[in-house]
Amino acid sequence: MIDADGFLSRTFDLYPSEALSVLRTLREAYNNPPFTPSEFVRDLTVKGLPRLAAQTEERREELEGKAQRRQ
Repeated sequence: MIDADGFLSRTFDLYPSEALSVLRTLREAYNNPPFTPSEFVRDLTVKGLPRLAAQTEERREELEGKAQRRQ
């Protein structure tokens, strides 16, 4: 049986661009208070997703929001 972290990290392996897009959308939904990419990665770990957090950390700069990327 696969756990949530295993499933999500495997999905990230298979579809990295799509997974990052979804993670970016989730991070941007946190607006009170907003999460920085580092805070979002830390939150994934706290919520029991350490493998997904590690994969996301490797590409943390890609979690930047659209407005932040335009600056």
